[in-house]
Amino acid sequence: MTKLSKIMLATLLIMVLIFFYQVTPEEPRENERKQVRERAQAEEAAEGEGEADSLLSREPDGGLYLRTSGSRPELKADAKQTESPGCFKENVTKYYIIVAVFGIIILILLGLLVYKCYKKSDNKKGLLQGHSEELQKKNEELQEQNEELQKKNEELQEQNARRKAQYKSDWRKALLYADWRKEEFQAENVTLDAATAHPSLLLSENRRRVTWQERHQDLPSSTQRFDSLPCVLGQLHISSGRSFWEVKVEDASSWDLGVCQNNVTRKGRVTVSPQNGFWAIRLYNREYWALTSPEACLTVREIPHSVGIFLDYEAGDVSFYNMTDGSHIFSFPQNTFSGALRPLFRLWSSASGSLAICPGGEERDLVINMPVYEQ
Repeated sequence: MTKLSKIMLATLLIMVLIFFYQVTPEEPRENERKQVRERAQAEEAAEGEGEADSLLSREPDGGLYLRTSGSRPELKADAKQTESPGCFKENVTKYYIIVAVFGIIILILLGLLVYKCYKKSDNKKGLLQGHSEELQKKNEELQEQNEELQKKNEELQEQNARRKAQYKSDWRKALLYADWRKEEFQAENVTLDAATAHPSLLLSENRRRVTWQERHQDLPSSTQRFDSLPCVLGQLHISSGRSFWEVKVEDASSWDLGVCQNNVTRKGRVTVSPQNGFWAIRLYNREYWALTSPEACLTVREIPHSVGIFLDYEAGDVSFYNMTDGSHIFSFPQNTFSGALRPLFRLWSSASGSLAICPGGEERDLVINMPVYEQ
């Protein structure tokens, strides 16, 4: 309830109280006048018609007294009380005046209330209009920002398209962008060959994970099995084309990854190097190495959780990429391959963890950094 409404309600209550105050006392006064007149008439009858010498005199206080011979005033009546019809008219006129005054007051208050409501509504409209203009302004600013972002995005797409076209023109020299390089290679679905696994290596049922175990397995002897190097080969034999596969290394602390010739030595002491038919890189004691002759220490921009192996058979190229950030790790100098090549996996000890092969064509989240194009 507003303040003005409270004032109107209080005014109505006061008007009702005054009205009842003016009306209610008149009835007892009329009854009193009637009783006085009846007593006077009774006394006059008792005194006798001839003996009563009534005189009407006015006292200083304005009242009228009825006197009889030999007696003091018995009856006093107010002049105004003897004229009840005139008194009633006077009261009615007074009520009309009161009602008129309060009616005018109520009309004024109603006018103020209506004006206040109109003004309040007008203020709300102004606030809503201001809020609407502010929202429209913010919307225009957001549209401008969106247009700027869209323009920048188009510029980045154009730049990316130019880079990709430049890359495509001579991708073999550009050791960048692992995902773009994958477009030039066939994603292979590599599984492990249990017949080549060292007795300390345990293969998963799907032949995609290898783990070191301390106790050697009792496996049948085979010319295909490694007995000195804890290695296992993939089932895939590659003798042409461009092939790619990916290995998760986040659960392994020491490993060798790469390719080897199908006819490498698997018995006795063997050095992993290109001269012996191995093209691989190594993680050992938190250091990365290229297994060349001699071995070369590698620097990685970010620790890889997944390593991609790219084999271009005709070009004699074996390259390794960090598939976590898309950066290049190492490429062996061009070689001339003869015979089939196979994927190579090695663990060093029970603390080495496990290696897992990603299924061919598996989608990953890859962050590609955009360095300057290398000539």
